[in-house]
Amino acid sequence: MKAALILLSAVALLGAAAARPAGDPPFGSYWHDGKAEIDGYRYTLTRYGQPRRGECVAVYVTEPFSKSKNVKVDDAARNPGDTFDVLKLNLVRDFQLWGGKIVIRKFDTPRELAALREPIVINCTGLGARDLFGDQELIPLKGQLTVMPPQPEVNYHTNGGVPPVPGASLGIHMMARNDGIILGGTSQRGVWTLEPDEDERKRVVDSHIAVFSAMRAPGRHA
Repeated sequence: MKAALILLSAVALLGAAAARPAGDPPFGSYWHDGKAEIDGYRYTLTRYGQPRRGECVAVYVTEPFSKSKNVKVDDAARNPGDTFDVLKLNLVRDFQLWGGKIVIRKFDTPRELAALREPIVINCTGLGARDLFGDQELIPLKGQLTVMPPQPEVNYHTNGGVPPVPGASLGIHMMARNDGIILGGTSQRGVWTLEPDEDERKRVVDSHIAVFSAMRAPGRHA
């Protein structure tokens, strides 16, 4: 199988990991220094009845989180009273289970890609390609999801029911999962901020309320 290199715009965060200092440093000075910690493990996983050995990389990093909205915030200084730091864990077990390897490199110019040994390069830099390749035609389409508490009796999905807002939304949709009920339907062209849009959240929630309020119970007819 040919080797392939996947370019990820978030890989610079992983490159900031530092060696663990000796002793037991204060929690705040260690986890709030703007760097990530990378831990590696070897493991055995049973899949399709066969034990499979692999390596797992756990990436720990702190990031600001909103108390009221339960999402990562873009600018913690805007509302410090509503913001606290959480310890985030990213696992790349599945990627490495199938033979993937992580190599941290920085590319300043596209010309540096020509020196790579891999015959296949998959560009997954997303909006980062705007700067890396000078592609000013790239623009964001901001999505947003609202997570409701899980309900065991809700074991189905819905799609549509109300007209989308032209240029600002998709048709609304609901996805029921074991860890929550996901409401979506947002697509805001040219919006760069990561801050939640309260008006959009309310529109999506109210639209779902309207859809379910219009439903009839089984066996009932107008």
